[in-house]
Amino acid sequence: MASPPHAGTTRSVEGVAKKKHRWHPHQLRHNAATYLRKEFGLEAARIILGHPSTAVTEIYAEKDEQQAVEAIMKIG
Repeated sequence: MASPPHAGTTRSVEGVAKKKHRWHPHQLRHNAATYLRKEFGLEAARIILGHPSTAVTEIYAEKDEQQAVEAIMKIG
């Protein structure tokens, strides 16, 4: 059973929550790609994900900003 609409609106509470918190199975692939890149490097992530080039892997796997912060901290 759907929740009643918010006062003055026609959208249900579930409708608002669903729109805010959409989830898709591809998020699992992106998460795995990011983990693999961080732990094992871009080339290993590319091979495991089956991408023909690292350019494709870079789309899926987020960069490790923490690694950049640590490098800057060492340099000073």
